[in-house]
Amino acid sequence: MTSRPTHLAVSVAAIAALSAAGLTACVRETEITVDGLPVTNAASHIRQVDGLWRSHLTSQPVTPATTEDSACFYLMYDNVALNSIVCGPVFWLGDSTTSWDYYPLETVLSADGRSLQAVARRNFMRDYPMSAADALFRPDNALPNLAAELTEPAAPVASEPVLHLDGLPEDRRVTADLTFESPVHFHTSSVQTEDGADDHPSAAPGATPAAGDGTETEGAAADGADGDVVGSDPTAGPPPEATAECTTLRRVIWSSHVGEGAEVIAAPEGHQFVTIVSTPGCAVEDLLLIDGAEPALEDELGPRLVVDGTEVPAPGWAERGSFVVPGESPEEALLTSTLFGTEVYVDLLTGATDPVTESLTETMLESPIPDASGSTTGIEGRWDVGAAATGRPFQNPGGDAEAVLARFLPQFGLPPEGERWLVVGLTLTFDLRDSENPSTSPGEVRLSANLEDSGRMVRLIDAPGGEDPRVRRVTAIVSVPESTRQGRLTVEGTLVGWSTAGAGGTSEAPDAVGSVAVDLTFPEG
Repeated sequence: MTSRPTHLAVSVAAIAALSAAGLTACVRETEITVDGLPVTNAASHIRQVDGLWRSHLTSQPVTPATTEDSACFYLMYDNVALNSIVCGPVFWLGDSTTSWDYYPLETVLSADGRSLQAVARRNFMRDYPMSAADALFRPDNALPNLAAELTEPAAPVASEPVLHLDGLPEDRRVTADLTFESPVHFHTSSVQTEDGADDHPSAAPGATPAAGDGTETEGAAADGADGDVVGSDPTAGPPPEATAECTTLRRVIWSSHVGEGAEVIAAPEGHQFVTIVSTPGCAVEDLLLIDGAEPALEDELGPRLVVDGTEVPAPGWAERGSFVVPGESPEEALLTSTLFGTEVYVDLLTGATDPVTESLTETMLESPIPDASGSTTGIEGRWDVGAAATGRPFQNPGGDAEAVLARFLPQFGLPPEGERWLVVGLTLTFDLRDSENPSTSPGEVRLSANLEDSGRMVRLIDAPGGEDPRVRRVTAIVSVPESTRQGRLTVEGTLVGWSTAGAGGTSEAPDAVGSVAVDLTFPEG
């Protein structure tokens, strides 16, 4: 408690009686009076309170620090006892300075009504606001040690690698304090989509193409360049979005102790605490998973604390806790996890985050795709080739998009520095018409794509559009410069093995090529 206890009222009559009898501290120095009546057991009562106070101190989890002459005293005003006894000096664990405890002085009237008897039946309270005006008295004439300079008792040493305690370290125990200018979303795990969770893995590695060098890079070349496509489930729909679960980090505190008041705990020698203040339960949901991309990584590592290259044990951490870490001034401290096959981290000394974590909260730029038709080409004066494209929307929480510029894709990671991923979803239709016989039997359509005037390799992920081989659902992926806001994507289909059936029998159509171009326009931002 911090409020000063209320003094007992001292009546004018009592003060007059004291004056008439000449009761002063010098004349009746072994007695005290309350409301004009003497307290007959003052000396034995204060010794009793001494013992109760010592028992109270030693019953605590950590015994407070005292001096040899720490004791209990009656609180006096003009030789009249007030309603409190103060005990000290004492230094409690968790306090920042020496203090005094206090205890209520209670009395009962004697049978003849001429004296009082002090009784002990209450509890001790802490932090009496001692001032220079306070007068303290003991019947044995012992003097209070008002000048004592005590130190805080040693706190219990932490025996667990991570503690879950209420309250933050007190300022006087803090060695470093990092408050994030804006909340940082630390991503703890990736989550499957509810629909088709087994069909669309949530974590997969992807090689990154070289920045605009026009060469094929493993895992990022134009799969259609040599007539091959990457197939997937013919019934697959538009790419789903992935969700990353995260914890919002707000503050990181380095300290020698944690806990509040008498519950304070010290770090082992040569160690300290790092306390992470966070809010669990956030999520980033508009991360595209591409149908038909490479398989996922099955294992995903949750939150880990790595200090100077060594992982610090942190069992049972649930987005909160104070970690015991070695050293008094680490050069590096990272909170890390593995998200979609990529390691992500937050620097707990500087607040810096890795590029993936930075990119996840940035908005994708979206472009619609107008319906497009390819030019009709005649073959041997008999067969005409046609091509058409319509946009295939990605299913995003913010609405449907047909083409996006994204800073991160779960299955491909980050694009080259200074670039974004361009992702285009298309439904393509290729047709071969016979002027002599309109009935045709389709064979196969082999796809390739290019981004006009870029010299960049475009990867096509191809999902056939049902049983009709003329209809293809594809996702085109290529990295483009950060400043890209417009582009033309051309998809070319090579038609092989087509035939027509007429009165004269079956005619094999020659291999044919049809192409369709779509124009993309992204907003500034």
